[in-house]
Amino acid sequence: MWDWVLANLPSLSAFLRESPLTTVVLAASHQDRNNAGPTPDEVLRGCAHLIDDGYRTVKQAERMLIEQARAAGWSDDRTRDALLLPSDVDLDTRLDELNAMVFRRDRPPVA
Repeated sequence: MWDWVLANLPSLSAFLRESPLTTVVLAASHQDRNNAGPTPDEVLRGCAHLIDDGYRTVKQAERMLIEQARAAGWSDDRTRDALLLPSDVDLDTRLDELNAMVFRRDRPPVA
């Protein structure tokens, strides 16, 4: 995957501080502008894994924020506001959903 990124993002060094997913997205945008053809399967599979990793990281962070906000005495309304969640979201149910996402075993297919 990274050989393809290097080939499609000539100024890669400028993006080394970006997240890997951002770098792949930028390479894909550069490829599209240069009409370089379809993105290889290997790159798409790698991108799916990067998206899954990022999604899990965000859900872990959201779970932590809810738990820590409660420990700090925040109201559920304040926590929902901080996370931009609708007012009718039950945070206990949300925690169950986040735990299911964070601890699930399935991953995007490799082949």
